[in-house]
Amino acid sequence: MALRDQPHDLGEMVDDVLPSSQAFEAGIRKGWIIVEINGKRFSRSERLQDIAKDFDSAKAKSATLEVKFDVRTFLDCTNADCKNSGQFPTNSLQRCAEACGQVIGCQWWAFGSNDDDTMCNLYSDTSGFVRSDSITSGPQACVPVPVMSNESGWPSCVTLDADLHNGKPLFADVRDYVQRDDEVRHRDIIFSSTGNIGMVLRETPHDLGEIVSGVQPGSQGEAMGVREGWIIKEVDGRPFNRSETLLDVGADFSRAKTAGTSLTVKFDVKTSMDCTNGDCKKSDKFSTTTQDQCAYACSQIAQCASWSFAVEEEDPMCWLRSDVPSVLRAHEGSMVGNNSCYPSRLGANFTMVAIVAVLAYAVYQYGGMVKGIATLPVLRRHFLKDPGLFNDKAFEMGGIDNGPDELESLMGQGAGNTNKRVGSNAGSTWQSASRSISSWGGKLASTFGTRTDGGHVDLNDFLEDDDI
Repeated sequence: MALRDQPHDLGEMVDDVLPSSQAFEAGIRKGWIIVEINGKRFSRSERLQDIAKDFDSAKAKSATLEVKFDVRTFLDCTNADCKNSGQFPTNSLQRCAEACGQVIGCQWWAFGSNDDDTMCNLYSDTSGFVRSDSITSGPQACVPVPVMSNESGWPSCVTLDADLHNGKPLFADVRDYVQRDDEVRHRDIIFSSTGNIGMVLRETPHDLGEIVSGVQPGSQGEAMGVREGWIIKEVDGRPFNRSETLLDVGADFSRAKTAGTSLTVKFDVKTSMDCTNGDCKKSDKFSTTTQDQCAYACSQIAQCASWSFAVEEEDPMCWLRSDVPSVLRAHEGSMVGNNSCYPSRLGANFTMVAIVAVLAYAVYQYGGMVKGIATLPVLRRHFLKDPGLFNDKAFEMGGIDNGPDELESLMGQGAGNTNKRVGSNAGSTWQSASRSISSWGGKLASTFGTRTDGGHVDLNDFLEDDDI
């Protein structure tokens, strides 16, 4: 493999593949990006010479070498740079139209197949059209315009494929509503006592610990994947103390490095993303697993007028607004509701208690004793073996709790796949691509592609390919 002189942000890029080589026989292609060698992730501090040494070392030992490639980025984005691209892959016509509506400078979009992939292309100008049987195009104004549902009951009161981008953020204490398992929130990383750890800490600590404000290139921190915004909670089992200064924290690291060959640092890796500026006491968003919990939170928080639930960087998130915006923004996979749109927990509790009371009375009448209830398999399984069912959490079944696996992701899984979603699309002006969609504000040219001069923008937020 011949590698490009300058690396990609993700790794070393293959510039050419020699005929009859192992790489050629293995099917490696120009544009693939080396992200790992024998489990060791790419580091920008390494240069081509270091990569070559890794290969030579394995060859000298007659050992095999396992290389992990990114095989999609080169195809997905212009010049493999998704931060400066005029295209991105998607299976959704709606997602493509939404992207043009959200990207500054986009005037036209085109959606269709390209070399066996379904792609969205964004353009800053157009000089005319060329006929295409596989491309659907539209102007920037040609986007779906969702309308807030006027239904009253849950979940029909939910409006699908919309968000509250135009609303006023409501900053509130959301700590009671954040849902994260400990094993997801925290990560332990073992650093070597020798060598530069390379973490720059913010002068003012977070309530939970010291915040990483930067990671030095070539350091252990960079190699271990430490990111800006992570919070240091423990150093070798010693928890964070707010009375310590940065000098004290530096001394903690120095003592730990002197005491052994390694030191273990426990990080909170989620709080900085879960809440606005990492402050869950004053945030307009929080992580949660279901739309039910998001809606219920809005109903309980003072001044919350509306909520939205969607996926942000692979995490389900809830956003709170102090108003109900007159104009909703189209956003496939997102859902919104007002503060009266939430599942009724009281109704579920009352129904369960009523059922138990009726069945207990029936058993008493026909069996002569209330303990006969234990002979009923359904009740024994759901009530006697699970007394915790009567706590508040158990009755989240008041609404339809599909969970994150049942939600369509932000990246979309094809327009119209709504069979797994709850809520109402009533009032939405999105229509089939095969029809003239004048209600979007433009007409869709369903059999024409654009011939344009394109501008390149950051499209990372619209990528939808998963790791496999």
